[in-house]
Parts: sequence; structure tokens; C-alpha cells
Amino acid sequence: MFDKRYTCVVPLANFYFDILVASNFAIFGYLLSNAYTLAWVVVPRLSPFYRLMQKTKKHVDRQIVREREGRAQKHFTLCLPMVVNADPFFDIYFDEGSRDLSLVHESKVHTSIGAVR
Repeated sequence: MFDKRYTCVVPLANFYFDILVASNFAIFGYLLSNAYTLAWVVVPRLSPFYRLMQKTKKHVDRQIVREREGRAQKHFTLCLPMVVNADPFFDIYFDEGSRDLSLVHESKVHTSIGAVR
């Protein structure tokens, strides 16, 4: 009654091993991606978007100085004539009190960049 012997079908065993290796790589990549996302949430200076916002703020600061000196066409001081620096334009992102808003903004940017690719 129990005299049947079963053997492993080698092509299927190799196939399942390949699937196992591929899924382990996918899981490892997923964990690395989550670790990176957690890193820029905890330490925002690691985020590429944070660096972009810093550079943009510096550019706007320089542009406002040129506009106030009369060396450039008015763009930022046209909206807010009394502005002396870029802080009013970047308060939502850089304000420590609105950290949640900057995280939401940054996650939306990363999501939309991923959708574009």
C-alpha cells in the first residue's frame, strides 16, 4: 500500500529555487527602499528634495536682493512688495512648526516623480 516512491522533479526544483532567489532580491530591495524613506523622514537633510528646496531658496534670496537693488525685473517683490528674503515663500516647507506639512509635501513629490518614471 505504501510502496510508491516519489522523486523530486529536477526542472521544477530549479525553477522554484530561481523563484526563491528572485523573491529574496525583491524583498531585500523593498527593505532598502523603506530604510531610505525612513532615513529622509527622520533626517530630512538626506532627501534630494530637501537639497533642491535649499538651492531654490538661495536662488530666490539672491533674486529678491537683485530686485530690491533694481538690477532685475520684479517677480517676487511684485507679489509681496515688502519682502526682504525668501522666507515667506518657503515657510510651509522649512518651518519647524509645520514639519507634518513638509513631510506630506515631500512624499507627494516622491510619489509623483515615481509616477512619471
